[in-house]
Amino acid sequence: MAEAIGLETTGNIDTDKYLLSDELLKMIKLLGVKTISEQGISEESLDRLAEDALHEPVLNFNPRQGVTKEDILDILKKAF
Repeated sequence: MAEAIGLETTGNIDTDKYLLSDELLKMIKLLGVKTISEQGISEESLDRLAEDALHEPVLNFNPRQGVTKEDILDILKKAF
């Protein structure tokens, strides 16, 4: 994927494995994407958000099926 967006890779997996994530982090900062907490959402609200996400119809189209509340909470905590 790093090569697909034009990043120069070395062919060494240990060197290249973070190229894409580093680039995505740069883009997030450039675009001013805020974390969940920076948007004023409290950590106590994450449980409710995860529960609500389970009822979203688009979850049926997720390539990863069988997503649990715990899966969603893990993602939300990383975005917090």
